[in-house]
Amino acid sequence: MNQIVNHKNLLIVGGIMLFGILVRLVPNMPNFSPYIGVALFGGAMLPKRTWAILGTTAMLYLGDLLINNTIARPFFTDYEGFVWGAPYMIFNLVATIIIVVFASFVLRKPSVANIGGSALVAAVMFFIISNFGVWVTSEVTYPKTFAGLMQCYTAAIPFFRGTIISAVIYTVAMFGIHKLLTLQQSALEVTLD
Repeated sequence: MNQIVNHKNLLIVGGIMLFGILVRLVPNMPNFSPYIGVALFGGAMLPKRTWAILGTTAMLYLGDLLINNTIARPFFTDYEGFVWGAPYMIFNLVATIIIVVFASFVLRKPSVANIGGSALVAAVMFFIISNFGVWVTSEVTYPKTFAGLMQCYTAAIPFFRGTIISAVIYTVAMFGIHKLLTLQQSALEVTLD
């Protein structure tokens, strides 16, 4: 398994994941976010699945906490004061955990093909789970019928483009940056020996 074996690599992975979460604060197209790339990268690269789940979900939650109380605060009209969480967030966290576990199996030996394919599969998983959460938690928007669920998925299709594009870009970027940094670190260690 291509996982972290020393503290320097753990810092590299943690730094890349943290950067990925902070990028969420930059205005961009709807649903263009690094969370899927962070989940895949964390699931593949952290030595223990528990670390990957806790680290990735904590970063996602903290990112949502920051975004929901700054940029997205106008959307939380039913909340007074600080927004600690919203019902939809549980489904996003569940989707993230499933993606981390998926990555820990599928990306044991990352290659260009399985990194790209995993990004696409993870984007579909996130779309299905997160929009199911929107349907379940919406009180008025969608009726609690199969037709209401399909209406919810249909309404989410325009946002799916940003999810797919960002999943591929951020996943490839995170694995690529990690590969470059570890090669550079290895070359430096050889030079120093």
